[in-house]
Amino acid sequence: MVEVLSPSTVAYDRATKSRRYADLGVPHLWLVDPVDRRLECFRLEAGHWRLVVEGADETVLDHPDWPGLRLRLGDLWM
Repeated sequence: MVEVLSPSTVAYDRATKSRRYADLGVPHLWLVDPVDRRLECFRLEAGHWRLVVEGADETVLDHPDWPGLRLRLGDLWM
């Protein structure tokens, strides 16, 4: 699941919606914050979200769960 955060609903998205996704068994949650130019990638483990990789601005991320997946964050903010 990829959730693009909105300034007006960021607390709701991070708390209520992320809990609902966990309850539904969604295995991965990515939070994209266009205001802070940040990406956080979580994995569901034992019913709780665990941060597996994060970055901001122009970072290039390699996600550990998908070998070869390279995320160039600067491309998101264009």
